[in-house]
Order: sequence, then C-alpha cells, then structure tokens
Amino acid sequence: MKDIFKNYWALIIPIFVVIAGLIFFLKDNNKEDNNFIGMVDATSVDVAAEFPGRLDSLLVKQGDTVKTGQLLAVLRSNEINAIKAQALSAIDAAKGQQDLLTQGARPELIEATSKLYQISQEQYKLFSTTYDRMERLYNEDVISGQEKDVFYFKFQAAKKEMETAQLNLQMLKNGTRPELLKTANAIVKQAEQAYELTKALGDNTRVYAPADGVISNLVTHQGEIISIGYPIMTIEKKNSTIIKFNIRQDKSNLLKVGSKTAVKVPGCEPETFDAVVHSIAPTLEFANWVPSKDKGEFELRTFTIEVKPENLAQIKGLRSGMTASLILPQ
Repeated sequence: MKDIFKNYWALIIPIFVVIAGLIFFLKDNNKEDNNFIGMVDATSVDVAAEFPGRLDSLLVKQGDTVKTGQLLAVLRSNEINAIKAQALSAIDAAKGQQDLLTQGARPELIEATSKLYQISQEQYKLFSTTYDRMERLYNEDVISGQEKDVFYFKFQAAKKEMETAQLNLQMLKNGTRPELLKTANAIVKQAEQAYELTKALGDNTRVYAPADGVISNLVTHQGEIISIGYPIMTIEKKNSTIIKFNIRQDKSNLLKVGSKTAVKVPGCEPETFDAVVHSIAPTLEFANWVPSKDKGEFELRTFTIEVKPENLAQIKGLRSGMTASLILPQ
C-alpha cells in the first residue's frame, strides 16, 4: 500500500483536489439556487387638488414627514374670494327685501328696485355675451380652462342677481302677502346656498395630507398651474414597507403565507433581519404565458412573494428602492 502511494502520489493528490473542488462547487451552486434578489417597496398615495389654479404656496419639501390632515399646499383664490364677496352681498340684499315686506313698499322703493332689475338685466346680457366669446376663445385654445371657468361663475352669478331682482320687484308690486314672505325666505335661502357653494370652492384651494407618511416625490412646484386631479406630490405611507421577490414555482413551496424568513439588506442596521411572508401571487405578464417543453423539462413560472419586516421600527436606514437578498431553507 505504501509502495502504491509512493509510486502514484503524483496522480492521487490531483484527484483529491478535483473531488474537493467539485464538492465545494456543488454546495455553493445549491446555495445560489436558493438565493433570490428582491427590492424594497412601499404603498404610495398621490396627492391632487380638487380645483384648478396656480400653486400659490407649497408648504412641504421632498423628504418631509407629514401627518393626516396637515396643510400641504394652497392655490391662489383671488377670483373665488371676489365671487364669495358677491354672494355675501346677495344675502344682505335678500334679507333687506325680506324685512321690507313686513312694512310694505313705498313708490320710490318700487322705482329703485325696478332700476336695479334693469341694471341686472344689462349686466346679465353683458356677461352672457362675454362668456360666449370666452367659450369660443377656449375652443380655439387661446385661453385656459381656468379663465373660462371664472367667467362662467361670473355669468351664473349675474343670472342669479337678475332673477333675484326680478323676484324682488314682483314682490314689491304685489304687496305683502304670506306667500310673498315665503318666497322672500326662499330667496334668502337661495343666496345663502350660493355663498356655501363659493365657500366650498374656496376650501378646495387648500390641499391636505390624506395619510401619515413621507413626501417621496414633488411633481409640481410653487408658481406652476395645476389641473383637477393632476398629482402635486406623492406620499409614501407610514409603516407600509414590503419587500418583493420573484421566485420560481419549484422553490415557492418552501415558503407559506405567515411563515418567517431571514432577509438581508445591505446598508441597513441590522443588515439581516426577520420578515413575515405577507402574500404569494402569480407574477403578472404583458402577454399570455404559454408553457413549453424542452429536453424533458418544463418552463417554470415565477411567483411574486411579498414579505414584511417583523420589527420595522427597529430597522434603521431601510428605504424604498433598496435591493434585498432572501435565502430559502434547503
């Protein structure tokens, strides 16, 4: 035996080296087969305005932490303030006429009301003509939709003023009767509702945070004009962090919903932490997936597995977009 080893040692040693390398390679290759790379993600909310206009004030910046209901931005509301003042004047006028009905109308009051009605008619005709012109300019892309909307509000306000003046004149001519007093009450209510409408429009010029989180992206900046529903910014919701992995179907059975697994994210502290499997779902594809068979093997579909860090508050530096590593059990 010693003679054999002595005579063939030059051949035996390389054979041992090859066998050891093969064992190491197979072990490492098996480990890599169970190692999957994923990405950190989180639920986001787009914040948009409910009224078109110019962004007058932007009160947050990218990276700021916000609370639900916090004021984020304010749109310019000069036109709405003017319409609101007009609605308040209409309320005062309606209540004044309501008070006069209980005392009866004098001839000079009827004459003054008639003149007010004539003025409101002329004003309505002017705004009607102007609005038609503005609508044509809008169709020709000469003016913006916001400018057209402002003239539409003014046109509607002029129409309401004319109708109110006509009803007031009618009431004064007919004298004070119970049904007239009832009509006066309705006019007051109508004017108050018009004011509430303008107030609601004014409230829509203020943009509030819909959820707790962090400002992850600013789409619009101060001074820019925005449209209804167009995102101003994006908020990444608090405690909504998930990590997504795409795993082949022959490996996905190693994890179940609710089971725990170790995840490694370089740059975090700690770098390796426990996570809980939140969901397992088929990965969506752009076209219909058709399985094929090649040399006795099937194509294997991948599944998206989402895991949530078990103690998110104790993990420092975990951010959306980071890559993560998941090692499945053997």
